[in-house]
Amino acid sequence: YTAKVIKSPNVSGTVTVPRYAVYDGKQYKIISIGNDAFEKTNLDSLLFPKDSEVEIFGYSSFYLSTIKHLQIPPKLNRVCDNWCYWATNLADIEVSPKNKIFSYIDNKYLVSRNETLHYAHTDIEEANIPPQIKFVCNNAFTGHKKLKSVIFPTNSMLKSIIGEAFYCSAISKLVLPETLEYIDNNTFNYTEFLFHI
Repeated sequence: YTAKVIKSPNVSGTVTVPRYAVYDGKQYKIISIGNDAFEKTNLDSLLFPKDSEVEIFGYSSFYLSTIKHLQIPPKLNRVCDNWCYWATNLADIEVSPKNKIFSYIDNKYLVSRNETLHYAHTDIEEANIPPQIKFVCNNAFTGHKKLKSVIFPTNSMLKSIIGEAFYCSAISKLVLPETLEYIDNNTFNYTEFLFHI
């Protein structure tokens, strides 16, 4: 008795995902936002009730949507690759105080418990990455047109930068720590202003 949001192509404005979907007189817990569910939608805000059962945001859930405000429900424990790819209007993330996996550090960085940076605020110009970050995810800074510099402090615990983390961003300066072990081949695709590493 579980369900997921699979597609909502005509959605706009503020949407609340209910705890249950009802079909044939039965209640089904909504446990995930499916792949491409809100792709290219005119969504402003996506909200969840305090007792939401949603655990996963699927692949490209918000790809190219206009979403500005997003709530992280209490049981969310995973965001899949490209979950907010090119959702460049996303400016406000609100993490449920009951969520034990995610935090929104300095109202800029969405980080999971394993110290993975999944998303950085799109208006950041100078990103000073918290030292506890070990992994920077695919598309964390994709399309960040105001981004000038990304600096990892000397006490950084960074181990790897995965996928197209800085794809098509305006980054021009990157300071990396000695702890770094791996950078993906595609990390700097279309970063035409990056001259200082």
